[in-house]
Amino acid sequence: MSDPIVSIAIPARDQRARLVRTLESIGRSEVDRSRLEVVVVDDGSTDGSASAAEELAGVLPYRLIVERGSWGSQSAATNAALRRCTAPLLLMSAQDIVFHERMIAEHLAAHERFSGEELSVLGALPYPEDLKVSPFMLYLIRGGFQFAYHLIQDPLRVPPNFVYAPNLSLSRSTLDRVGAFDENLPYGCQDTDLGLRLSDAGVRLIYVAGAIGYHNHPMALEDYLPRQRSVGRAMHRLQAKHPRHLSAQSQWELVARALVASAPAREDVDRRLIGRLEPIAAAEPRLADLWERAFCGREDLDNFEPGQCSTLRATERLFNAYGRILERAMAEGFLCEARAVAGDDEVAAHLRARLSALQASWSTRRSAQRRLQELGFDLQLELPSDRQHARIVVGIESYDEALDELENQLFPAVRAFHQQIILAVEPGRLTEAQIERLSASADVVVAPGSVGLSRALALATPERIAITQPGVEVEDGGGIALAAAVFERFPEVGLLGGGTVRGDGSIEYGLAREAKGGRFSSLSRAAGSAAGATPIDAVSDHYAIVRKKVGLRAAALMAPGKPWNIALSLAVRECGGLVLHLPALQARGGSTASGRPLDTTSGVPILAAGPDRH
Repeated sequence: MSDPIVSIAIPARDQRARLVRTLESIGRSEVDRSRLEVVVVDDGSTDGSASAAEELAGVLPYRLIVERGSWGSQSAATNAALRRCTAPLLLMSAQDIVFHERMIAEHLAAHERFSGEELSVLGALPYPEDLKVSPFMLYLIRGGFQFAYHLIQDPLRVPPNFVYAPNLSLSRSTLDRVGAFDENLPYGCQDTDLGLRLSDAGVRLIYVAGAIGYHNHPMALEDYLPRQRSVGRAMHRLQAKHPRHLSAQSQWELVARALVASAPAREDVDRRLIGRLEPIAAAEPRLADLWERAFCGREDLDNFEPGQCSTLRATERLFNAYGRILERAMAEGFLCEARAVAGDDEVAAHLRARLSALQASWSTRRSAQRRLQELGFDLQLELPSDRQHARIVVGIESYDEALDELENQLFPAVRAFHQQIILAVEPGRLTEAQIERLSASADVVVAPGSVGLSRALALATPERIAITQPGVEVEDGGGIALAAAVFERFPEVGLLGGGTVRGDGSIEYGLAREAKGGRFSSLSRAAGSAAGATPIDAVSDHYAIVRKKVGLRAAALMAPGKPWNIALSLAVRECGGLVLHLPALQARGGSTASGRPLDTTSGVPILAAGPDRH
């Protein structure tokens, strides 16, 4: 054979069938195959990978070199393969890359086109057509952490963080000048490190979409998590090595953001979302094309059919859930590496600074602290004590209900900035482990009905306390602000009740009327009510706001066995407080709600019917 013009470096370990397919695909390349050299370095395979490659050495139409050994990492094995390469142009690849017939020719053409410039060439890494692509695999290449080619804006000036070694070519002289892979970096950032060093050395990186190497490797979320922890460890080392490119502040901010969203209950919410949404995404046979048009191509959703829009929105939520879980895994790896290098005090100082800069809420700081404890850190993150309002959810009967109540509070964090969340759970409905996971983000009371509410009121610390049923969505800011104005202006008001927007758009109010003997009749329902506040006997069991000092006294007087709204209204009146119905306090009625915006702004006139009645 003639001297090779291209050498292909392939590290291999325990993927015999994929390696064979890769080597056979190179043999179909549309170039002079007698001028190709392929070096396979087998890093301690136990499945016969090396033997299978050696059997092909005399059959395939190119020079195939197989070297056995034990290098212990992909970077070290790749470097060993590169050292055996003899051609002036080097092409890095992997055992799970199926070469398109034009892949090598496209690399050669790009180097020829820019022959007067030092260059590295990046090729594409889509999935092969015969590989079933799961929603998670689509996420990796079109929304997440792996091959984000769709984010490349200028293919002739590609940023260094897009270096993907399984389809990258450069000259031998360039590699000798810049250096090969850093074997001290854990798996996950060795490509980026090489890209940053190439950039610093003035080597231009271009992207050639026609240089296609098919990534023949199915991947599931659980299999990907260890990789992300390794990426986290590598990111800490990478920042120390390249401070001009990666600031410590930006890295720690990413970690802090992941911690803010990393409450155990948040993870359960994300996994539940994945379980519900993956089948929806997987059922759409054209999902990849639809996603490419809508989110990579920025096509207006009005151009899609209603069913397609629904699938795309579900897929977007699914991809966001994938991203949060992987970010948490990466943050865990980063923290473990930072602890080993700098110690707990330095980790705590960084996290306090970043959480402060992010204005993390009480609930999310508490979640972050609990997650750190799970990772073995005994760090105090200085939880803020100035919670301005509380929300009690009464009558929770399942873990899913509890997660629903926490979902919007855990992420994004700003919604619960100064809010204390208290979940009143019916006895026997949750396991101890589930209660423990919820308590990382909220206070949890286990007691039936009005007893649970009584204990929750005693636990609440802010001045204003909202009370709802599961599945009732409230606009915390507007309602609380309106209640604050009422409580400040009218000291005798102890309890405010609102209405619930039904699925048909009407508003449902609960008005209880006192019957003989001081007992309350069942709630009567009305489609509307007067414009101003109305004294009533009991608030609705959907949404109420109580004044703290009255609520604490009422907690001791609440009679067990009554519906919570009846028991609370009775107790507030017994304490001398006035119970009012206020139309401006509105909530959505859970799954039957229409989803239309609610008028809960503080601009609604307070007590428009006339304050003289007080």
